[in-house]
Amino acid sequence: MVAKEPVSAPADASAGDGDGSPERNRLAIVPSEEIPPPPPPPLPPPLSVESTRREEVETKISTWEEEEVSRIMNRFQRQKAIIDGWEGEQVEKASACLKKLEVIKYLNPDP
Repeated sequence: MVAKEPVSAPADASAGDGDGSPERNRLAIVPSEEIPPPPPPPLPPPLSVESTRREEVETKISTWEEEEVSRIMNRFQRQKAIIDGWEGEQVEKASACLKKLEVIKYLNPDP
């Protein structure tokens, strides 16, 4: 029996001396082949019929509300224009009446 000498591995066996093993970066904290891929982004929760219906109803409500406010504002603006016109006529009538009284008083002074 012949005693065999123990065969020692080369000192730099992990450096990839062409033995077919992938190269590793000794300075890396985690070897590159062990880095897991990033997880996929989470999927949004599925839309239920109820939530879709609720959104439709809320949209209709807000649209109706905006139209109603707009309609009321237009009505009030028309009424304000009518009132302002009437007020202007009254001021003109009163001014004409006062002028007439001043003319009469000027022409017929009291003794």
